[in-house]
Amino acid sequence: MSAILDINTLFGPYPVANADLAIEKLLASMQQNSITSAVTYSTLGVLFDSNIGNNATHSACRENPSLLAGATLNPNNYFGDKASLQNLKNNGFKLVRLFPKTQGWKATSYAFRTLAQDLSAVGLPLMIQTEDAGEMSEFAQALGAYSAPVIFANVDVEEVAELIAVLKARPNTFVETSRLNGVGAIKAVADLAGADKLLFGSGTPYQPTTSALKALEFSGLSGEARAQILGANAHRILS
Repeated sequence: MSAILDINTLFGPYPVANADLAIEKLLASMQQNSITSAVTYSTLGVLFDSNIGNNATHSACRENPSLLAGATLNPNNYFGDKASLQNLKNNGFKLVRLFPKTQGWKATSYAFRTLAQDLSAVGLPLMIQTEDAGEMSEFAQALGAYSAPVIFANVDVEEVAELIAVLKARPNTFVETSRLNGVGAIKAVADLAGADKLLFGSGTPYQPTTSALKALEFSGLSGEARAQILGANAHRILS
């Protein structure tokens, strides 16, 4: 089996789910499902403070070589410190994750656009969690000049048509698969936008890794396409 890279994992307290997603749960799920490596982030960075969360992520990844660090930032707290963005890359963070709805901002925010402009100069991939219809299109328009890869996360099957249109219209844009578990969803994206646009993601341990793997296994795609999605695509853009 080809090496599997899960681009969407997390750890830390998660009050909404009344759960503590301990790092041990993530590592156990990876071992059980033969996940070779995973990009992860601390929920502390999303819900409380980016610096605290990123420090927790950096420590977890230093202690566990199978984990790759994903930084979290909040545009509402960004005041133009470009050096801090370069430091993320220097310290081995592989991408930057943003959570508009959770943090209370939109694609129209000038704070977000300033952050995106400064991040573009650093060259880190940007991963954005979208939850509402039309959000992907708004971000695709706002990020027109962003030169590094842009990855949309938690995209529902109801938004597949919008997703395909965005992926076809905007070069260097991708989607992770954790919520594309409806019948035919992954294959539709692969057939119409290209299998190279899909990255395997599970959302584990909040969501079961098995569900994400099964959705891909029974997607109807060729073994070559599945291997791309399970790891090759992510390895390419993270490098």
